[in-house]
Formats: sequence, C-alpha cells, structure tokens
Amino acid sequence: MTAEILRTLDAVRERCEKAHREICGLADGTRKWRMSIPVRADDSDCVLQDALDDVGRLVAMVEAARAGLIAVAGPQRGEYVDRNAREALAELDRLAAGGTQ
Repeated sequence: MTAEILRTLDAVRERCEKAHREICGLADGTRKWRMSIPVRADDSDCVLQDALDDVGRLVAMVEAARAGLIAVAGPQRGEYVDRNAREALAELDRLAAGGTQ
C-alpha cells in the first residue's frame, strides 16, 4: 500500500474510534450532546459526521482496489493468473460477507 493510503486508513480508523467513544459517552450519560456556534471539531455532530463522511471514501477505495485486483487476476473467477490477487479478492469477499480482520 502506498503511504497516502496508509495515512488515510489511519485517519479513518482514528475518526471511527472517536465517533464510537462519542456514541458510548452519549449512551451511558458521561457525555452530553454538544453543538457550538461557531462550530468546533469536537462537537457531537461533527465527530459523528466525520466518521460518516469516511464511509463514501472507503467504499470508493475498496471499489478501486477490487477493480485493480480483477484486472490483474483475470475477468472470470476461474481464470486467475495471480495467486496474490486471487487471495486478496477472496479476503475482500470474506470481509464483505461480514467477516472481521
């Protein structure tokens, strides 16, 4: 993976964890919903929206990666020429079916 992709994934992971903490805090009462004027990055709506905005970016990245793997592996599932591409596609399928890392 390129350094840019790794940085993006690290940032996405961090925003996801921050959103999770925000939701947990709201649910257990240790945090109150916050919205400020002017807006602040740690406002509840901003924290949650940042994580939601990442979903579209991640979908686009997965679609591009899958398309690249298919181009390397061959158009038909039975015509793989690259074992690494085949394994990467299988892992994408597994994760898409609800598997975890």
